Amino acid sequence: MEPTRWRSVTMHAGPFGASMYPLLVNFPERFKTDRLILRCVRPGDGATICDALADSVAALRQFPASLPWALEEPSVERSEIYCREGFAHFIARREFRFLIFLGDGETLVGCCALFCPNWSVPSVEIGWWGRTPTLGHGFISEAVEGLIRYAFEQLFVHRVAAFVDDLNSKSIRLCERVGMTLEGTLRQERVRSGRHSTQHPGVRDNTHAVTVVSCQGRLPALLRTTTPVLPFWRVELLCANTRVPTFCWESCCTPQCTSINATLPASL
Repeated sequence: MEPTRWRSVTMHAGPFGASMYPLLVNFPERFKTDRLILRCVRPGDGATICDALADSVAALRQFPASLPWALEEPSVERSEIYCREGFAHFIARREFRFLIFLGDGETLVGCCALFCPNWSVPSVEIGWWGRTPTLGHGFISEAVEGLIRYAFEQLFVHRVAAFVDDLNSKSIRLCERVGMTLEGTLRQERVRSGRHSTQHPGVRDNTHAVTVVSCQGRLPALLRTTTPVLPFWRVELLCANTRVPTFCWESCCTPQCTSINATLPASL
C-alpha cells in the first residue's frame, strides 16, 4: 500500500483564547462529588494504589485485552511509577489521572483518568477501575459522572469517549447510567488470550446523529454532525477503522468563537 499524503488547514479561537495553549490553563487538581473526593495522582501515592490493586487484581484480570497492565503483579514500585508519570502527564496536559477517595479523603475506592486528549476538537477518552471490596455502592458511577462533568466544564471538550470490553457488562451498564451513547462495536480490535477481542465505544457529547456510510469503495467512515450549546455546528468524517478524521468542517456565528478546521486527502 502506498503512503497517503495529507494536507490540512486549521484555525482555532476557542475557550483557551486566540491560540489553544492548554499548558497555560490552570486545571483543578482536585474536585468533589456528593460522596467523593477526586484528586490527581502525586508522587508518594504508590503504596495507597498498590493496596487497592492487591484487593482488585483478580477481578481486573478478567479483561486482559482492555486492562493488560493488571496482568503484572502489583508492587509499590510500579504504582509509584504510575503516580509520578501521571503527575508529570497532568502538568504537561497529556493525561489526567485521578484517585477516587471517599469523603474522608483517606479511603481509596478506585482510579479514573482522562487521556488521549485531542485539543483541536477538543475531545478526550475516559477510563476507570474500582476497588473490589468497595464496589456495589455506586462510587465509580458517581466518580465517572463527575469526571465527565470535569471534562466538559474544565477542559471545554465537546466529546468524551469510553472503549469498553464487550465482556465487561458492569462497565457497559455504567456507561448507560452516566448517559453515554453506544456508537458501535469494534470487532476483533484487540487480542485477548490469543484471540481477538471486541470493544463497545460509548460517548458523551453533543452529537445529533452517528451514521455508518460507504464512500464508493473506500474505507467505511462515520459521518457525524454536532451542535454544541453555542450556535456552532461541525461536520466530521471519520475513518471507521482508524477513527482518523478525513474531512472536518466547522462553522460558528458568534464573536466569542470562530473556527475553521479542514483536513483533506491530497487527492481531493
